[in-house]
Amino acid sequence: MSSKFILTSLKRGVVSVKTGEQPGPHITLLWRHALEPKPDFPDKSGVYVLADLIPGRDGKQSLYVGRSAESLINQRIHQHCITPLTNISEWLIAVCFTGDDKNSTLGQLESRALEYLLYENLTTRPGISLANQQAPIEPSLPNTKWENLKAHQHTIISLLESLGMLLDKKVPQTSKRRRSPIRHKEKVSDLLAAGLLQVGEILESSRKTPGPTSAEAAVANDQGHIKLLRYGKMEDGTWITDVSQEDQIFKTPSAAAKGVTKTQSEQGWKFWVVASSGKTLAELRDEYQRLQ
Repeated sequence: MSSKFILTSLKRGVVSVKTGEQPGPHITLLWRHALEPKPDFPDKSGVYVLADLIPGRDGKQSLYVGRSAESLINQRIHQHCITPLTNISEWLIAVCFTGDDKNSTLGQLESRALEYLLYENLTTRPGISLANQQAPIEPSLPNTKWENLKAHQHTIISLLESLGMLLDKKVPQTSKRRRSPIRHKEKVSDLLAAGLLQVGEILESSRKTPGPTSAEAAVANDQGHIKLLRYGKMEDGTWITDVSQEDQIFKTPSAAAKGVTKTQSEQGWKFWVVASSGKTLAELRDEYQRLQ
């Protein structure tokens, strides 16, 4: 199940999504870092999906399905920014549906119906953990409206799949405790000085599957700083966010990785892969240690 999506960046962290469907759905992707302290988003009602892109300890992806029929969607998203949800406090991206070319804003019944359809679809997926405290109630609507909303639900689910947000395979649970990461004293500048890496070298995210955590960066200078170029790749190779013209430069690989995933902790040396060799920075660090 896939659709062709055309992504247009409206501003940093805010992307409009178009399809060839008629009537065309109005979908917007909102990165959390662009929403704080207050989201700059149209005053409309609709349905949204919040996604925590990093799987939990049970291997499942955390999602939350919500609606804003009684209030405006920008107010609801803002509320989730300042008052985190219990089971998805670290959500990174919001997929917002506010209507189509015929009806630019969803009414209360339509919002409830689409929320219900999305919830019912996502609960059947073994790799998904929904953070909703209770299931939506199925509203009463004419069959013609149900068919229209089912088509929009199909589009939203297809977009979630294209973004890599849906894990259809359940990852086996493990009771093993995570080991504390080993502290290394080496720096990227050491790899440059040893000739194992070059200034301007392109780095890629080790997470090759399309999704918001896929990224490209470059070694910015002889100090080993990392410049973020773009992140969030669709299945067709389109990038959601291009920051190559901005000076998003990070002092360490981990800081650059966290600039992509928006998480509190990332192992940047394993996150970044040198495009020309296919080796992670951690593997180059091992080579450097052997040279020493």
